[in-house]
Amino acid sequence: MDKWFVDWFSSDEYSDVYAHRDENDALNLVKLITENTHIPQNSWLLDAACGSGRYLNEFSELGFNSVGFDLSMPLLRKAKEIGSKTGNNFSLINADMRNVFIKKKFDLILNVFTSFGYFSRDEDNFKFIKNSSLMIKSSGFFIFDYLNKNYIINNLIPYSQKTINNKIIEEFREINNGRVIKKMTIGTELGIKEYFESVKLYSPEEIIEGFKSAGYRPEKKFGNYSGEKFDEKLSERFIVFFGR
Repeated sequence: MDKWFVDWFSSDEYSDVYAHRDENDALNLVKLITENTHIPQNSWLLDAACGSGRYLNEFSELGFNSVGFDLSMPLLRKAKEIGSKTGNNFSLINADMRNVFIKKKFDLILNVFTSFGYFSRDEDNFKFIKNSSLMIKSSGFFIFDYLNKNYIINNLIPYSQKTINNKIIEEFREINNGRVIKKMTIGTELGIKEYFESVKLYSPEEIIEGFKSAGYRPEKKFGNYSGEKFDEKLSERFIVFFGR
């Protein structure tokens, strides 16, 4: 299961399972970022693990010079399609976040939609954060959007089912050895497919300490994309704006 993300993010079913993550999520987070950083148009943005490019597209629409990287070629192809349809130009790179390095200083770096904690070793999980310190301007912001550990522990839904595009999707969730693990069985006309997600649950304190060791400081914390104040017990998400 160590490389679950390779199969899962390259699958046709990934977009079905997360179809509820619509453009409103992206618009709300982009609004939250722009209103709280005041970074001007024509600034440079890097989206780490950019997926299908929702945030790249929105920031490009605002006039940002946007660059994204992801390990999944199918998701990068979808991002390219989005750019072609909307007429927004952004650069895409196929790369593993543990090894990527871009010779550019960015005004804004994103690591959003829980694109963190995939790996078994802490060193690997924090590697991009450490390396990003060489890719960000002294006045730049790193936007980190992640699960809130306490909320997940107290509100985990063990089982759910939904039907999307005539596919029956069952999701089984558990917390095991400090990780939240989700098994997904997806019934199609061709049979049942099975995928996994496994994300390490870091506390807010552990996240902040990891960023501090890379030279960042927390400036603002939010509990959701609407900009509500972060509450360690009640907030679903842990969103932090880090400065240098």
